[in-house]
Amino acid sequence: MCFLSFFTPAYAVYDNLYLVGNATEAGWNPDAAIPMERSEAGVFSWTGTLTDYSVDQARFKFLVANRWEPSITCRCDVSGHLLVEPGVEYDLYERPTANDGYDNAFQVAVTGVYTLEVNLNTMKMVCTKQDETERENWEYVRPEIGADGEGHVFPGVCTPFGLVKLGPDCGDMNANAGWSSGGNIHGFSHLHVSGTGGGPKYGNILFQPMTGDLNLADYSSARTGERFGLDLYEVTLSKYNIGVRLTALDRAGFHEYTFPQSASSKVLIDAGSCLTLNVESQELMASGVKILSDHEIEGYSTVRGGWNLGDPYTVYFYAIFDTPADAYAVWRGTSVLTGNEVDATGTEKSGAYFEFNTTESQKIRAKVGISFISTAQARENVSGLSSWSFDEVRQAGIDRWNEVLNTVDVEGTDNDKTIFYSALYHAYLQPSDRTGENPLWQSDEPYYDDYYAIWDTFRATHPLFTLLTPSRQADMVRSMIDIYEHEGYMPDGRSGNCNGRVQGGSNSDILIADAMVKNLPGIDYEKGLAAMIKNAEVEPADPRKEGRGGVEEYNSKGYLSTATERSGSRTYEYSYCDYAIATVAGKLGQQEVYEKYLERSNNWKNLWNDNINSLGFKGFLWPKNSNGDWVNERDYNVFRRDGWEGIVYESFPWEMSFYVPHDVNGLIARCGGKETFLRRLDTYFTHVENGFDQGSYMGLFQISNEPAFLVPSLYNYVNRPDKAAEIVRKVLKNRYNISATGLPGNDDSGSMSAWYIFHAMGFFPNAGQDVYLISSPVFAHTTIRLENGNTFEIVATGASDKNIYIQSARLNGEPLDRCWLRHDEIVAGGTLEFVMGEEPSTWAFDGETPPSSPVGIDEVSPEIESPQVRIQSYSAQVGENEAAYCLFEEPEKYVKWCDNKSTEPWVIFELADVYEVDRFVFRDSKTVEGNNNVHSYRIYTSLTGADGDWEEVVNRNDEAAGNANVKDHRLAEPKAARYVKFSMELPTGENAVRIYGFDIYGHLKERVDRGALVSVGKTFLKSSGSRSFYANARHLFDGVTADTEYHWTFDKSAADRHYCIVDLEDVYKVNTFKVYDSGQIDGYNVYVATECPDLDKDNATDGNEGWTLVTSGLNKNCKSVTIEPVEARYVKLEIPSEHVEGESASVTEFEVYRSDTPTGIEATGNEDFAVYPNPVKRGESLHLVAQGLVSIYTIDGKPVWSSWVDEAATLSTDDFLPGIYLGQVNGLERNESFKLIVE
Repeated sequence: MCFLSFFTPAYAVYDNLYLVGNATEAGWNPDAAIPMERSEAGVFSWTGTLTDYSVDQARFKFLVANRWEPSITCRCDVSGHLLVEPGVEYDLYERPTANDGYDNAFQVAVTGVYTLEVNLNTMKMVCTKQDETERENWEYVRPEIGADGEGHVFPGVCTPFGLVKLGPDCGDMNANAGWSSGGNIHGFSHLHVSGTGGGPKYGNILFQPMTGDLNLADYSSARTGERFGLDLYEVTLSKYNIGVRLTALDRAGFHEYTFPQSASSKVLIDAGSCLTLNVESQELMASGVKILSDHEIEGYSTVRGGWNLGDPYTVYFYAIFDTPADAYAVWRGTSVLTGNEVDATGTEKSGAYFEFNTTESQKIRAKVGISFISTAQARENVSGLSSWSFDEVRQAGIDRWNEVLNTVDVEGTDNDKTIFYSALYHAYLQPSDRTGENPLWQSDEPYYDDYYAIWDTFRATHPLFTLLTPSRQADMVRSMIDIYEHEGYMPDGRSGNCNGRVQGGSNSDILIADAMVKNLPGIDYEKGLAAMIKNAEVEPADPRKEGRGGVEEYNSKGYLSTATERSGSRTYEYSYCDYAIATVAGKLGQQEVYEKYLERSNNWKNLWNDNINSLGFKGFLWPKNSNGDWVNERDYNVFRRDGWEGIVYESFPWEMSFYVPHDVNGLIARCGGKETFLRRLDTYFTHVENGFDQGSYMGLFQISNEPAFLVPSLYNYVNRPDKAAEIVRKVLKNRYNISATGLPGNDDSGSMSAWYIFHAMGFFPNAGQDVYLISSPVFAHTTIRLENGNTFEIVATGASDKNIYIQSARLNGEPLDRCWLRHDEIVAGGTLEFVMGEEPSTWAFDGETPPSSPVGIDEVSPEIESPQVRIQSYSAQVGENEAAYCLFEEPEKYVKWCDNKSTEPWVIFELADVYEVDRFVFRDSKTVEGNNNVHSYRIYTSLTGADGDWEEVVNRNDEAAGNANVKDHRLAEPKAARYVKFSMELPTGENAVRIYGFDIYGHLKERVDRGALVSVGKTFLKSSGSRSFYANARHLFDGVTADTEYHWTFDKSAADRHYCIVDLEDVYKVNTFKVYDSGQIDGYNVYVATECPDLDKDNATDGNEGWTLVTSGLNKNCKSVTIEPVEARYVKLEIPSEHVEGESASVTEFEVYRSDTPTGIEATGNEDFAVYPNPVKRGESLHLVAQGLVSIYTIDGKPVWSSWVDEAATLSTDDFLPGIYLGQVNGLERNESFKLIVE
């Protein structure tokens, strides 16, 4: 049996009490024990879910600290547990040690939401079961999570991005957000920041209720019954026995004081109060108040300094009470003065007080408007509080928060939901929306302050705004651009209407790029680009305030040396900021700017030292001195952590070496490939280095500082989302909780909170790009209500603390085998489904890796080589060996296309198929002869090659372009093209243009449908010798059968066997081969293979090992042969020398046809429909077999020909320009579509 009503009170009344047990979220882990709310000395409560005893013998008890001894529980005479009934009072027992009596605990019979009330004064507990009505999202918010310890979160009251943040200022008045867990309350001020490090900011316009005599030297009070909520802050000032309740709207605070009976109840107003700290402290410069009546007052405070070392800012206020005062006065320093107005300068404070004769429990309320413009504007801001009802104002604040918190619904445990919605709340505390409150200039643009700092928030917080509230994020970007227009630089940090500080790169650049790639409207991106370029090019007067420090050195050397503080981390961050500039410039079509900054985004490599070795890995970020030499290893190491004056800010080289978010593929290559990179990540998360406290680190991983934010998600770039899931879920479980110390570090304006939010939903952004990297969703069901009206749902079947691994995924019903998403895929709405499991799976191991290296960085698009590209036509040439085919020769051969006959020389390249082209490289006489020959030129693309269908993609006319040794142009956006035109102006004073090579890069977009012909444009592998490039065997597969200058010419005596090999790129059943030659060859052999033979053996006397001979029937009299179908991917055409007449011979084209379609006819498998020949040469007849209305259109939809066809028709192609056409047959019984190629 259990003894109930038997025990004496506890040995001590404790200040804290924690709930622990496997009936709770904490489990049997004292470090995760759940703090209970303390209402008064010895009295605690908690509300949440308890699991019934039938589930794993679930039970709970209480701890007085995060350790097992002592514990407070029930006491039974056996090793058992007490099943409690709701509403029954139970005795408690303090168990001092684990050896004292039996280890008993409480249990409940039914799983549900309970309230536990514990009174250690009487040693009683009452358990009350809550009704099953669902709590609203805002009710899960606990503002105090992360307010203590290193989190520095603001726990007072405000609205999303509210100007007013009303809360207590405690202790030594040096806490970043005003509140601290220890010390007295000095009063309640109206401006604060949240989650910040460094020195504090604000703490202005402080109100303090009191009773008794006025002591201006110390009016603080101890506190009891402190309660935090999204909707109110509540506390009792025990010195005065006054109850305080606070709530707030955007620009005004609402105070409610419950006084005891007293003839000397007062409300003190301290206009000069502000938060101070020895380092980066604020300094009061002036203050003053003016009493307007027995219930009104206005005033101001001017302060400078703080974390951003800011210029002076002035805060104005207007306050009105609902009760007239019986007396009032002003004061300065420690003296009460006569009159109704007072001013003070310097550090001496000033203020006033209102005195009331109160009855027991009398409430006195005050509304306080805050402004940065004037007291008149502050009075106007009070009008937003239309009611004197505390509950009505409180509800209005809840309504504001619901606009944010209801954008996401999650289904999960109460503990996880509490962390999630509290994090979402914290993310939306800053920056501060001060639109209309800018004292520095007039503007129609939005105005935001308290960017604290973008170096922290660009990585997760701002991308969260972009996803959930994009109109807000667009306003913030507009505000940054407006600051640039009026002050010269966008902010990285800003507070008190003053820029400062810059911790690393010019990170506002990344926010503009992020907005652009995610299509945020309403932003002047042209002005934004100008602001970004200002950051990148102009050295600021104070590099800790704004801009890029050391930018002149960076731009000249491509890195920062140790002569500039934070040289390592800033070089890496500047590289990414340069990539952001390239992104915006490319989207705006500013090709020259795009190319310049894309090239600069490679600069991180200039501080990558391949010779530095650590933990079995080679290559790390490493500093250079001002002479350009690597710093000696005796003077530096990869584990060195620095601050402002060091090499790597808030990180260290082992970690910072991972920071290449725009070129992860390039980083992987530098690290030695994917397998090495994978091992390197594993080591980073597991290696324990001396001095790296594993209470703060996970191996070398420090979630408490932002440079590490992206590193867990880098596993996705090597297709190992299972490893990302392990790290992320371990951090979410062990470094976040619902206590006042429940954040892993400074929240940094919601940065730590946003990291949690994204990963709890199951993905994380790579800021500045439109990619989200999938990790492991915490919740079984997440619904995101997007601002555009769409809904995106994430369903994670089986999700739990154990089932953290994705087994399979579907996006909108279709299988998803990649571990990343595009922004557009989310905002379009839909459903992302996961099946979760307890063991790692191979999901996404073979899927497409996330996009990383942009064009022109490390993994460029491949060059499009002959036979995929050929010269279609060109303007003219000078000598016999100076034709345009020289453009395809290897650079080291120094042959050129030369034209002195045209004022605007040009050449048109034809691609065998449609490509996404994205890069052009050419070499003129500057490359070979050292002089600038071409500086005005243009490059165009086209799908048809027809006049009027060319799009200009490059246009340069400047000396800088001409002076480039190699002209390398990368397009910001790939262009679909089948034709490329290169045009230039004949240079002044020159008799000819001289071009030594022109290369086109891109990826195959779409094959031209040539019916059964499968060899055109396919991969040329190898051949025996040829006379020169224009006589190369590559031309046998370029699709040109006419006898042109492009053919394969060889000397008979050069070899016993002449051959060429083509890769058809897939296995086909082939049956027909054709040759077009000079008439001097009287015998060919054709070999095939499905697996690639050893090509080195083709040079041997008997080089046909691995090949199958399928025909020797081609000769002078038979240029086409058909055989029984045979499978082939690799085809070799062989010409024995004894079959060659004369000293040399030429072959123009070699065609291979598959057997499943009639040669030269595009068919659909129906005997009554065909289009042939296809491709057709312009001027030849086109034959149609069809029944219905046949219409032919250009690729962009313009009609070219339309007629009714009754069984068959023939039409002329004289009026068809070369290119791709689309056809449609609208028949009586069925419809058909086809593609037509005109050459």
